[in-house]
Amino acid sequence: MLPLNEGVLYILNWINKFSGPLVVAVAGGTASGKSYVTRAVTSIVPDSNVFSMDHYYLGRSKRNGDNFDEPSALDLPLFYDHLGMLKRGQGIRKPIYDFVISERVGVEEGFLPKRVIFVDGLFALSELLLPLIDLKVFVYALEPVRFIRRMDRDIRERGRTVEEVTARWSNTIKPMYDLHIEFQMDLADLVIDNNSYLPN
Repeated sequence: MLPLNEGVLYILNWINKFSGPLVVAVAGGTASGKSYVTRAVTSIVPDSNVFSMDHYYLGRSKRNGDNFDEPSALDLPLFYDHLGMLKRGQGIRKPIYDFVISERVGVEEGFLPKRVIFVDGLFALSELLLPLIDLKVFVYALEPVRFIRRMDRDIRERGRTVEEVTARWSNTIKPMYDLHIEFQMDLADLVIDNNSYLPN
C-alpha cells in the first residue's frame, strides 16, 4: 500500500513504460477518492481520459429497489462492450446519468478512445472487466473517512438529507462494500492509501 502521492507517481511511471491503448482501472469504496486519483493522473498524462462506470447505472425506472451499491445496479455488459470498443480504437455513444433524479438522461455522442483510458468505479475490478485491464488499482480509505466524505458530497451536490445518507449507508453502502467491493483490493496491482483528506 502506497500513500496518495507515491501511488500517483507509481501510475505515471508505469504508464510511461508502455504504448497504448492502456486501460487503468481504479476501484474502491464510495468516497474513497477514485475520481480524485483519476483526475490527478489524467491532468498530467497527455492523450488520456476517464471512462466512469457511474453513467452506466440502470436508473430507478429500469430496476427494482434503491440499492445502487451492488453490481446488478449497473449495466456491466454494456460497459464491457464499450470498454472493449474504446480499447480497439472505436468511439462510443456513452450514456449520461443524472444522480439527482437517478436516471439516464441521454447519451454523449462520439466519446473517443485515448492512449490511456482510466476506468473509475465501484466495480472497476469486476471479473467481467479483468481481461481488458492493464493496471489494476484500488483506492483505500477507512469507513469513517468515507462516510464523512459521502455525507458532505451527497448533501452539497445531490440534495440529500443527513437522514437519507445515514440510512443508505447502513442499509446498502456498508453491507455492499463488505460483500462486493472490499475483496477487489486483493486483485489490485497497486493499493493507494487515501485517508488524509476530510471536507471542512
